[in-house]
Amino acid sequence: MTPSVHWQASKRVRVFKIGIVFPIGLALAGCLAPAGYQRPEVPSGLGWPAQNDSGGGKEYPAATDRWWTAFGDPGLDALVPAVLAANNDVVAASLRARRAMLNAGLSAEAGAPKLSGGAGGTRRMPFDGSGPGGQSVQSNLALSYELDLWGKMAAIRDIGDLEASASADDLEAARLAVAAATVSTWWQLAHANQMLDSANSGLAVALRTRDIVETMRAAGTASDLEHFEMTQALEAQRASQEQLKRDRDVLRNRLVGLLNGKASPVAEPKRLPQGKLPELAPGLPASLIGRRPDLRAAETRLRAALRRTDEKRASFYPPISLTGNLGAGGKELAELVANPIATLGANAVLPFLNIREMGLQIRVSDVQYEEAVSSFRGAMLTALTEVSDGLSSRTYLARQHQHLTRALDARKRAEALYETRFRAGAIALRPLLDAQEGTRLAKDSLLNNQLARLLNEATLIRALGGPPPPQAPP
Repeated sequence: MTPSVHWQASKRVRVFKIGIVFPIGLALAGCLAPAGYQRPEVPSGLGWPAQNDSGGGKEYPAATDRWWTAFGDPGLDALVPAVLAANNDVVAASLRARRAMLNAGLSAEAGAPKLSGGAGGTRRMPFDGSGPGGQSVQSNLALSYELDLWGKMAAIRDIGDLEASASADDLEAARLAVAAATVSTWWQLAHANQMLDSANSGLAVALRTRDIVETMRAAGTASDLEHFEMTQALEAQRASQEQLKRDRDVLRNRLVGLLNGKASPVAEPKRLPQGKLPELAPGLPASLIGRRPDLRAAETRLRAALRRTDEKRASFYPPISLTGNLGAGGKELAELVANPIATLGANAVLPFLNIREMGLQIRVSDVQYEEAVSSFRGAMLTALTEVSDGLSSRTYLARQHQHLTRALDARKRAEALYETRFRAGAIALRPLLDAQEGTRLAKDSLLNNQLARLLNEATLIRALGGPPPPQAPP
């Protein structure tokens, strides 16, 4: 076959490819419109703030504002910022957010014109030295650009932006979690110190009672049984003190861990805050959990998962490249469009022959998206349950506080009567010891309730994604 005939045959093959494949590609391109995102159905009664298509809309202020200042504790006000600045989890989340932003910048370059160039030179010198030598320098600049007919580049850019937004919410969630953990640890440490003070006070009462018993024993009005009962009560209280000291050391170490090994900027607390808890507006809407940064991140990644199905679908379509070259010899920029129709004809055949593989991989992406939808629904239900539990616990713990306060008052009065009767010899020692133990336990129960109310408050604030506003939004 002569070169001319061969060229004519190749041209006919290319024309055949273009005439068959190009219309198929254009027809299938109509199926590549981005899938419209619809938020999964939420539980009945659970409102949810609107979010724009970019995934960045937020109707509520940041969850990590200084919510801990509402408790009026100067030590806590100084400690939490120090922890947020030093904590390793926050630092790691910050680095991940920064990396996601850089990756989004790289994704934004997808499909952008790419420049490449090179330079080279040669020098010629005769071996025998006859005649002058010569040298030449060549440079080359190339420009390439991929047309985004199928939407693949747009999907890649959107995925990068969504991942960056989700990582920013991850950072906010980490800050909220670390702040809540710091507040909880601080309060538990205050509770441990206050419990130790209470134990010391109880031990002092027991020691005074022992002195009375020993005096009565010397006078013959108290028996050895009462002596041993008193000894047992004292040793039991001392053992309880050792456990409290151990618990306090564990909390101190936890605080050091939150500070990433740094020393605390403030002295540890001695008492739980005595003020009232912040008021909650009546009719608090469940839609407030839409502020939760972890849920915002989950939904943003759900949107990214949907765009990945678009990217996967578009990846089966052939790329169409525009290229051009500019040499140093003074030539004009070559034709910018380097026969894109022929490029399509050359690259489009094989992908369309793998229709079955393409369909299976797209279905895999669809199933992965449905899995993400199911996980997101579960996260929403968990969030709603946490808020409901926190609100109900807030009510019940407040009522329990009232009952325990009245119970402690009654215990103190009973103990005073038992001591008066014991000193008068009207009763034995055991009822008095039981009354003293009952008073100590009543004090501990009230302290435990106070701690539980504070810890529940921190848990509720985290479940709501931040402190509830004074008035619920309409």
